[in-house]
Parts: sequence; C-alpha cells; structure tokens
Amino acid sequence: MLCLLPALLPWLGMANILEFDTLPSNSEGAWFGTGPLQAKYECSDPSTSAGKEKCLTVLLAPQGLTTEYLTLVYEAPSLTTADGTKTTLVPVDDSTVKVKVGEKIPSMSPVDESIDGVEGAEWDGILIATDFAMPSATSKSAIEMMLSQLIVSNGFSARMIPMFNYANDGVVDDDGCLGPVNNTPGFNADTAEEKCPGVKDLTSGMYKYTFFAYQASDLDCYGCVLTFRNRIDVGVFTMITINKDQSLDTIGTTPVTNIHFGAPDGTVVENVSNETLMYMDIDLPSLVTIGRKDSQVSYPNGATVTVTKISDTSFYLDFAVMAPGPNQMAFYDPDVTGQGPRIENAESSGDVALANFGMLSFGLLF
Repeated sequence: MLCLLPALLPWLGMANILEFDTLPSNSEGAWFGTGPLQAKYECSDPSTSAGKEKCLTVLLAPQGLTTEYLTLVYEAPSLTTADGTKTTLVPVDDSTVKVKVGEKIPSMSPVDESIDGVEGAEWDGILIATDFAMPSATSKSAIEMMLSQLIVSNGFSARMIPMFNYANDGVVDDDGCLGPVNNTPGFNADTAEEKCPGVKDLTSGMYKYTFFAYQASDLDCYGCVLTFRNRIDVGVFTMITINKDQSLDTIGTTPVTNIHFGAPDGTVVENVSNETLMYMDIDLPSLVTIGRKDSQVSYPNGATVTVTKISDTSFYLDFAVMAPGPNQMAFYDPDVTGQGPRIENAESSGDVALANFGMLSFGLLF
C-alpha cells in the first residue's frame, strides 16, 4: 500500500498514530486468534504486483483447519462519473504497504467485556494502509484507503472502531460507528455515546474488518459513485446461495443482501468431517455513513452490493456508495455469521466438537 502516513497527518487532527511495523510482517505464516475462527495475514515485499496483492489478502478458517480456507482479496477501487464512465484506480507511484499487527490492535473502548460470559476482551489485529491514484495522475493520491481487521478471541461490545490505529485518548474524530451515526443536528461528536448511540457485540470467533477511505481534498468528482471490490475464493465452502434462493449463475445485477457459504455433506479435510454443519453467512445492509466528525450522516439506502462470477468457486463482491466528496469519508459495515465443522479426534474415543464461528463482521469505510 501507499506511503500514507504523511498524507494522513493534516486531517487526523488530534489522533495519536502509532508507528507502523517494519516489513516483513508475519513471514512465518502464523494464524491469529484462539477462538473458533482464525485468520492469517502476511506481508513481505509490496514492491511487486504479486507482493502487493498478498499484502491485501487475508485467509479465514475454523480453528485447527488451515489447509482449506476462505480467501478475501482487497482489489483496487473504482470511480464512476455521473455519465457512467468507470475508472479503476491504480496504486500511487512507488507506493508501499503500511502494516501494524499485534494484540489489541486497533485500540478499542469496550462497553462490556463479558458478553461471552468470560471477563476480559481479547483480540488480535491487523492494520494496513494504502492509497490509489487516477490513471491520469499516478503520482498523487485520489483515494486513501485504510483497513482495520481484528480476530476476536474473547468477546466484547463497542460503539465504534478507530480510524486506523491510535491510542485510547478519548478522541473520536473520524472514528467509524458500529451502526448508524447520530443524525440529530447539533449532537456532540466528541462524546462516543452521542455520536454512536448503538452498541454492537463483537463475539468470540468474529473476524471484523473495516475499510476507511478518504477522498483527497483536490479530487472534484461530484455525483461520482465509489466502488470497493473484494475477490472471494471460497475454498471448501463451495455451496453458495445468494439472497436465499439465487446462485452465482442466476443473480445477475440484482442487489445482494445475503450470501450463504456451505460445505457439501461428507466433506473431509484433515481431521474434519462436515454433516451440513459448516457454513458462513454474510448479511449486506444498505446503510452507509458519510462525512467527517460532527458532519457525519447515515443513509439507510446508501449502499448497493452486487456480485460478479469468476468461476464456480470465486467471485467479485462490489460495494457501491456515493463518493463522499473532497476531504470527506464514508463508512460501511456488513455482518457475517457462521458455524464450524465437527472436529474429530482420531486418537481419542471419537469425541466430536462443534466449532461455532460466532459472528464475523466486516465494515467498509469508503
């Protein structure tokens, strides 16, 4: 990703940015998370196209199952003008990836640390940052994108997630609410309870990722649509149902509200067998929040999500919102739930355990 920190400083205000890690990050390929779900992220050399794609990829798998996994790749965003002209953005010249990985990253302010019945919130986080340029001006950033990811080992509830990563110093400027922002005129944006009245449970086994994207102050694109794209490779979850009754072949351009991933009956991987038990569900709301601090507004029907089939086991997931405007941001927050497989211990008496993924939640902040 791009050299983002200098560009961020003018508009972060009081935010206390932590230093990024020196690459490579997690070159040993360790999996993060001790709960039902685990995630793996590696970033070594983003100077090549292949290396940069790896730095924009995360793997998700049930605990103990690491040979078959669902892969999320964060692709370049695009801008579509009012006349329908679509432009796919490109990395800024000589850009790199900024990464921060570790325990309790990003900094959060839990409301309740015992929602799973065990006191003490626990999570591991992966933060990455990049920016993208218009193809006609590849030396300057048009869209700055930050991605905050966490894998929850012991659940907690929270009102918001920090923009990138900074200390819990009470500053809520540009944080993303985990739900609708307070749209009441004159609300106090410096008070978390007023800015973000809703509280979301982040349960054990959740994978949460949140896009933060900022439109450059000199990018004039009135009426543009900003689209962020995920490429999903389903791995063992080859049974795909969209909107409850559609498939990759039949959904077409219909807006997507739900995607169900299932593993076929009898699937066996390592010591795992599936009996209609292993699945993931992505629920895709239309709510989007746009703006900066006390000017943020939530739009109940601000996002349109569509899929484009690549193969029987892979597809693009596109999130389209109105471009936030110069010096503005936008936020999007879907939810994912799931259940893991029956894990059989061949060395014991055949005991069977059911791994519950809990809730995976990912938010896109554009």
